[in-house]
Amino acid sequence: MIFKVSTLGYIVDWDKASSKEKDAMMRALERVRTAYIFETRRIIKSSEDAKDCSSQVQELMPFIGHKCKSHDIVGVFKGVEETWEDYYYIIELEDGKVSYNTMVDTIEFID
Repeated sequence: MIFKVSTLGYIVDWDKASSKEKDAMMRALERVRTAYIFETRRIIKSSEDAKDCSSQVQELMPFIGHKCKSHDIVGVFKGVEETWEDYYYIIELEDGKVSYNTMVDTIEFID
């Protein structure tokens, strides 16, 4: 199915579409939103990277490389991942794997 979206965000000819077509358009838009919402916008690993970020993100930058705990995740704080929806702590575990935890959770620096 092909449909056009105006620059204001409205589907062109929405009123002419059948209920079945409207359902299909809404499902397509939801799939697109879901596909992109968690895409990485950028990785913040230094004070320079964080210049235009919130103070909450900027305050974390001096702790890169420090041992931390967020929720039940313990490891080394490596930075912050910014997606279109949220920010995530990047934590490297002892086994070298990387874990991401939402910044809605708190983070505690152990060393």
